[in-house]
Order: sequence, then structure tokens, then C-alpha cells
Amino acid sequence: MKEIIKRIEDYYNIKIEKLLEIYELGHSREEMAEFLGLGVFQVRQIVASLGLRMKKKHRVDDLDMLKRRLENEDDLVIQLSNDLEFANKKLLSLNKFLQKYKDENTYYRKQQRLLNRDLNFIEKVSNGIISHINNFNVPNIEIENKSDKNGLNLICLADLHIGAKVNKEEVGDLNEYNYNIAIARINKTINACLNMKNQSDNLTIVLLGDIFDGIIHNSYLIADMPVTKAIAEFSSYFIFILKALKKVYKNINVEIVAGNHDRLTENPTIIHKNYDFSHMFYELVKLGLKEYNINVKFGFKGYHLIDLPNNKKGFVFHGDTNRSYSPCKEGEILKIMSLCKQIFNVEPSLLLSGHYHTYIKTLLPNKGYAISLGSLLGTNQYSYTNGWLNTIPNQTILFYNEDGELIKEKVVQVD
Repeated sequence: MKEIIKRIEDYYNIKIEKLLEIYELGHSREEMAEFLGLGVFQVRQIVASLGLRMKKKHRVDDLDMLKRRLENEDDLVIQLSNDLEFANKKLLSLNKFLQKYKDENTYYRKQQRLLNRDLNFIEKVSNGIISHINNFNVPNIEIENKSDKNGLNLICLADLHIGAKVNKEEVGDLNEYNYNIAIARINKTINACLNMKNQSDNLTIVLLGDIFDGIIHNSYLIADMPVTKAIAEFSSYFIFILKALKKVYKNINVEIVAGNHDRLTENPTIIHKNYDFSHMFYELVKLGLKEYNINVKFGFKGYHLIDLPNNKKGFVFHGDTNRSYSPCKEGEILKIMSLCKQIFNVEPSLLLSGHYHTYIKTLLPNKGYAISLGSLLGTNQYSYTNGWLNTIPNQTILFYNEDGELIKEKVVQVD
């Protein structure tokens, strides 16, 4: 934030102290622009960059929040310095270790190449996780009589950002998030599905990308836990939940799509597109359920097709793969439907997407629906700084009857 303030002062040739003083007095944008000798649009940009709101009732709180953020920034720099010092010590220790075993280096490199070519590597890594899961006492779940056994219960989980951490004091008390809160919110979504009057023998769970918070936007600096731990913890939990749900639903399908936060690199790369954090999660879940007859799929093309009753299809994707896409724009909807036709040679009755953290529902030309899903995360530091305030965390449950018609929809507010 201090760097942002310095750039603003240098670029606009103003003092932030003067701007904040005028802001605190309750002046409008037009009045602030006149005092500072700037345009109204420039004032709007500066205020948004500082995370400030123009309504008078918010001004005292927002100024206080800005001051706390500037104070916490110094603490973060100190913490990062300590972490770097610790990392340097670890690096020195690692160099000594490598020097000691230098004669064996060729052998280890050969073994590493074999592991990279062999997907059994993931199976070996997951043995400990799976043996731990097998010791779980999976509870019995009961639901009311199934009203349409050939229908479909569809749980849509989008933008979970497992591993993310949101401190409520950093987002104006609008939200708080960590691993335990994420699990509680998912449990609330699953319970909402189990308590629906519409039930069938069939359950599909779609994870629409950004399963993990990853490393982009410097997420790892304020994470609740490292990404690797998040994958291990969440895959254990998810396998456990699916084993419990298998006692209720005869047929379970899990459909996993990658998101931009799931990638292995800060910037997008073609090489790592299909082998990211979400893919590792997919492999662990698939191995953990191999004795349970639960079908787990991964969308290797970035786009994925799911089965709906009556031979209808749903086209699912994260949303970052087509940046212009919006379920509110008819032209973009038609473009995505055409893309589905090109890739899979089918016309979808459902378009499901994530990424935008906003729930939107639009009617398709064929009387199906395009649905953009909300996020489990809600408001975080990134959205707060960029002006996307009070994003209420929610997830969506759909029920299709045996004719492939959407007859029940439930948006679950999970905060």
C-alpha cells in the first residue's frame, strides 16, 4: 500500500495526507477534484486504489482500515525478512547435504526422471493419506424418500480457494476465511443438498476450478497453509465425504475442472495447463476411491462435458479460459455454445462456469440455462483492494428430473 501511495503522489503530484483530510471532511468527488486540481475520474481512481468508499457513513471506518493496513505492512516486511533469513539457513544446510552425497547425484537424477515419467509417483505419495482415510469411521446418512430415482442431484462447488486466509479486520469485517471455515461452508452446502425434497439415486459433484488458492496474486504470502498441505488435507476430507455420500446415492460422479489459481506457475503456461494442483488433487481422490465405484473425471481440455438426464449435456469450465465470457451477454453465450459444438459435437442444455465469484443465471436459446457460480471464499484482500466489496459466499445445488429439466435450484449462502 505504501508503494501504491508513493506512485499516486509521484504521478498526480499531490500529497495523500491532503487528499485524506479532504476525504474525511465529507467532500464529494467533484469538490475533492477542485481542491486537488484533478479530474473527477482521476479522483475516483485514486480513492478506489486506496480501498476507500465515498459514502459518508463508511469514511471513518475506511480511513481507520487504511491506517491499520499501512501499519500491518511493516509487520509483513519484517516477517518476510525473517522468513528469508530462515530460508537462507535452510539453503546452506541443503547445499552441505548435496555436497556430502555428490557421488550419488547421477543415480538420484536418474531416479527422479523415472518418477517424473511414472504416474505411480503420485500413488506412492498418496499411500499414507489413503491409509489414514481408510481408518475413518464413515457415518451413516439418511434422507427422505427419493422422489425421482432417475433424476440428478447436482452439487456445484466453485472457487473454493482452499488454503486462502482472510482476516476480517483487513476487509472491513465483511468476511473471514480459513481452512476450517471452508470445510464448514462445504458441509453446509452438502447438507443443503441432503435436505432437499427432490432426491434421486444419482449425484454429480462439479468442482469448477480455483480449488486451491495457489500462488498467483502473491496468495502464498498470506496463505492459511502451504498449497501441498492444502491438497493433502482437502483430498482426505473430500474422499471421506464421498464415502459417506455413497451410502445415500447409488451413482456418484465427480467432475473436476482446473482454474487459474490451481496452476503451478505465476503466469499461464501451456506445458503445465493440465498438470497443476487440481490435477494432483484429482489423482489423489481417484486413488482414494478406487474401491468405492465412484467415477472421478478431470477436464484435461479446460472445458468439460457432464451428463444430465435424458441424454442432455452440461458444458462446464472455469471461466478464465475465455476472458470475454459473461452469462449476461447473448453473443458470448452463443460463442460458448458453438465452442461446445466444435469440441464435443453436442449442444449443451447447461453452461456452468466459475472464476467471477458472482452468481448469474441466464436462459439459453434452447431453454437451458447459463449459470455463473458464486465463490466459497467471499470477499478477500484482493477483491477488497479492487473494489469488489461484500461478495457474499455462496454455492449452488441443482436438481434435474428424469426428462432433463431443471426443476429445483438452491443458492446456498454459506457465510
